[in-house]
Amino acid sequence: MKIVDFLLNLVRGPKVSVEEVEEATRAAQEKRRRLFRQMRVLARRRRRLLERAKKARKQGDRMEIDFVWEELKGLRTEAALLRKDARVAMLEELTLERVGRTMKRLQKVGDEGRIKDVIQRLIESGIIAKIGQEQVSEDAYAEQLNAVLTYATEAVTEDAEEDEEKAKFLEELDAIIDAEERGDKEEAKKRAKRLEEAVEKGLGEEEE
Repeated sequence: MKIVDFLLNLVRGPKVSVEEVEEATRAAQEKRRRLFRQMRVLARRRRRLLERAKKARKQGDRMEIDFVWEELKGLRTEAALLRKDARVAMLEELTLERVGRTMKRLQKVGDEGRIKDVIQRLIESGIIAKIGQEQVSEDAYAEQLNAVLTYATEAVTEDAEEDEEKAKFLEELDAIIDAEERGDKEEAKKRAKRLEEAVEKGLGEEEE
């Protein structure tokens, strides 16, 4: 399963599980290790073929040289595909690892309900699409990923704070309307003045 599909399934599911993300991270890690092992096997095959080519050249064995040359070209194509797959697996592992770490941090501060929002923002950022783009270096991707996750986490936190402030604002408005409907103009005026001051400095701030 592609990493975008995996993250979308997390967002669409009933609950986001850190354990599920950690399991996917381990799977990506094992895939990366397997691909790097295959690359080392190819490197040993290439060295053996080069030795055969050198020996055939000394002996003037043109048929053997032609055979080895074709084998080396095939290995070159195979190695290029393995390098690409290994790079993708490495970046997927990095992405899942960072997502899991972000989820744990949100859980720690009691913001578990916001995890899906952060993952959704990560998907919408387009950063994951860069995993398959070879022109983007691993370091550049890691830096951009960290920036996206940091921004998404902060944006979600700001949204939560804004929702809380708006709720307080509406609560005060209701109190003013209630006072006016009861005919308590003094109370309504007092509350309106207090609300105006609160809006100016921020409803989320504590009064001194």
